Amino acid sequence: MPSDSSILHLISSYFLGGMVSLLIITNPLSKIPMFLALSSAMSEATRRQQARKACVYAFAILTISLFGGVLILRGFGISYGALRIAGG
Repeated sequence: MPSDSSILHLISSYFLGGMVSLLIITNPLSKIPMFLALSSAMSEATRRQQARKACVYAFAILTISLFGGVLILRGFGISYGALRIAGG
């Protein structure tokens, strides 16, 4: 049975890897100029409200995709290793 420290290390490494992958895929720095251009006519309060809504919606979509993708892979009997090989 693995120790608590090895489990914590495993979880933290996957979390860190997932966060880095998520930042690379979504590339939030490239979205800032577009958001500023599209929201230039809005008041500061409305701009903040829209930014908050966008963050909540993006989080919800990514979370649903994460769990939905796992369910779809399990439904078809595809392992993560097989997906990595096929994607590579």
